[in-house]
Amino acid sequence: MPPPPPPPSSAAAAVAGGRLLVPGFLAPAECAALRFILDCCATRGYRPQLHSATLGDVAAGAPALLGPLLGARRRVWDAVEAAFGCELELCPQFTGLLRWRAGAALGWHHDAVRLRERHFGAVVYLGTSGRDFEGGDLVFRAGPLARLAPTEGALVAYPGDAGHTHAVEAVARGQRDALTLWFSRDPAAGEDGAVLRLLAGSPRPPPSSMFTAEGGGDLRAERLRERHGILAVAVAGAAAVGSDGGGDEEGEEEGAVLARCDGCPHAAPRFASLSAALHAAEFLALGAVVPGADAPSCTGRVCCERLAAAAAAYEAACAAPLAALAGLLPAWRALGALEPPPPPPWPGDAAAAGTRL
Repeated sequence: MPPPPPPPSSAAAAVAGGRLLVPGFLAPAECAALRFILDCCATRGYRPQLHSATLGDVAAGAPALLGPLLGARRRVWDAVEAAFGCELELCPQFTGLLRWRAGAALGWHHDAVRLRERHFGAVVYLGTSGRDFEGGDLVFRAGPLARLAPTEGALVAYPGDAGHTHAVEAVARGQRDALTLWFSRDPAAGEDGAVLRLLAGSPRPPPSSMFTAEGGGDLRAERLRERHGILAVAVAGAAAVGSDGGGDEEGEEEGAVLARCDGCPHAAPRFASLSAALHAAEFLALGAVVPGADAPSCTGRVCCERLAAAAAAYEAACAAPLAALAGLLPAWRALGALEPPPPPPWPGDAAAAGTRL
């Protein structure tokens, strides 16, 4: 990933009526990295047609992907403190990637209506209205910047009090992806303690119930099938995960799946979990690299041999981020916060070298 652009100028980051708007705050490559994390880690959100990947979700299930999320958090944090004149006063209370699908909306509210420790809110949009989705405008009940149509990379931030009551209009088409953060003046409200406890354990994705789709299937299985043409089949004799069919293999650990690629005659690769299969497929779609991999000999949307090679490449690409994370953890634990930067790199940094699949 290219280095991030310099912080916005004071003119670009001027606060109008207590609200901050910075177009192009994150570069397209940074937005793409955050969308990749959401593609891999999205769980069922707190509202219908809303999917999310919180900082805790990523730390627990895919710590190798923390780099872009922590880097973006630090930059937004600095910008909010500088814009609102509260340097060294705030801590992140919530960091999450949210995917608003068609039909998702949020009525009038202010961010501190239920949690008084939410003193500021911030959103960075990862897509552009009219190109990636329709609808989903942010609207304020009164004051400046009354209506904002999302544009990729734009940052908007505002206080959490009732003077900044706002709503999100219904998404009509596509998916509206955004990085959402809340900041607090109360150190006890910070999210980092809980995330550090998750990092102290073994990587483990959220429970399967958090991946239940609106229709009752599994979000990961649905994404594998709909985006990649891959049918995930349980290998222990259970029905195919999130679909029709079944598997007849026994002796595998609980949760293992075969990833059958539509139209591919090659043997289906075996994965320890749906999450592992989805990560490999998303890494392949990102432009995963497998030096020396043979060209696929089938015409399916995804070749099973190519998917297996992408899984190996993804595992190798995760090694450096995980090693960097292990090196940072002692300092983070001593401080009690996911600081100081820089955050670890991420597997997408390895996707530009070698031979594309």
